[in-house]
Amino acid sequence: LQGVDVGDADVAVSYSGWTLTIDQEGIDNLFDDTQADDDMSIAGSIGGLSIAVTADLEESHNSYKLGYSMGDIALTLTGTNDDDAGGDASGISVSYPMGDLTLSASVSDESDDGEDDTTIGLTYAMDAITVSYTSITPGSAGSMGDEWDAKISYSTGAMSASIALDEADATTMIANYDLGGATAFAAMHDKPGTASDLTTFGINFKF
Repeated sequence: LQGVDVGDADVAVSYSGWTLTIDQEGIDNLFDDTQADDDMSIAGSIGGLSIAVTADLEESHNSYKLGYSMGDIALTLTGTNDDDAGGDASGISVSYPMGDLTLSASVSDESDDGEDDTTIGLTYAMDAITVSYTSITPGSAGSMGDEWDAKISYSTGAMSASIALDEADATTMIANYDLGGATAFAAMHDKPGTASDLTTFGINFKF
C-alpha cells in the first residue's frame, strides 16, 4: 500500500491450532498488558497446555504465558524480561471453582520489589447476584489486606449493575440497560480527597 511501511503491516497466519501474528509494536506484553510494544507472537496448545510467546525484534524483549488445567484447577504462569521497571518478572496464578464459589490466588516476582504483589480472592454467584472480594499484599514489604477490592454485581434480563469499593474508600457504580440496538448506561466514581470524581449518563448505539 502506498504510504505504508513494510514494518506497519499486520499479518496473522494460523495452522494446525497455532497462530503466528506480526504487528509492529502492536502486540501486548503477556505479563503486563499495559505495554503493547512487541512485534510478533505465536500461540497454540499441546494437549492440555496452552502456550503463547511474544517478542520485540528490535529490543530483544519477550514475554510468555503458559496455562494448564488439572481437573477443575487452572494454573497460569507468565513472565517477561521487560517489566515496567525494565527487568525480569514472573508470576503464577491459580483458580479453583467449588460450585457457586471460586477461589483464586496469585503471586508475582518483579525487578521492582514494590511490585511483588500477592493476592487471594473469592467469587460467589447467587442467581442474579455475584459477590467478589480480593485481598492484596502490595509489594514485598506489604501485609495481606493492606489493599483490597470488593464488588457486587447484579444481572437479570436487559438490566445489569455493579458497585465496587476498595481500601481507599473509592466507590464505583455502573448500570446498563439493553434497549435492543442500543444500551443506556449510567456510571459514577467517587474517591475521597481527590478531584477525579465522575458521573456520566449516555446511550451506546449498535450499528
